[in-house]
Amino acid sequence: MKINSPEEIEEAISIFMVNLELAANSASPPTAQASRQHHIAELNTNAAALLCLKRRVRKEYVRTGDERLNQIYKRLANRLQKVLRRTRQAKLDELLENASRDLSSNYSLWKLTIRFKRQATLKAPLKNPAGDWCNTGSQKAETFADMVSIQLVMNER
Repeated sequence: MKINSPEEIEEAISIFMVNLELAANSASPPTAQASRQHHIAELNTNAAALLCLKRRVRKEYVRTGDERLNQIYKRLANRLQKVLRRTRQAKLDELLENASRDLSSNYSLWKLTIRFKRQATLKAPLKNPAGDWCNTGSQKAETFADMVSIQLVMNER
């Protein structure tokens, strides 16, 4: 490309900058704001409005520290959870009503029931060296750490 005048230089620079910005935008990951907007778009209008209001009240509570705003925030969070739970249940009910075992629904019934056919994985209880059962996660972690350290000492010899 041959550049003959200062205007052509300015035009070439502006085209280059636009192309550079487009390349940078397509190469960078989406921002948190863009991903939030995407998730909000998937919600129904009632849940989306509650979510926006909850976020606004939370920001105001963090800014001011007013305890009444914290109570309002907690109420909004509970209400949003209930709305989301109802929405999720309604979608599941609709999915189950429309599920069938033929090709027209892409064998959706079999895809839904495969989870129930799997063998359940059990979380085996542990006994510590004293012979007592470990009830909490921290007790299990300590017992496991003790057993590993004993094994490592035995392997060093």
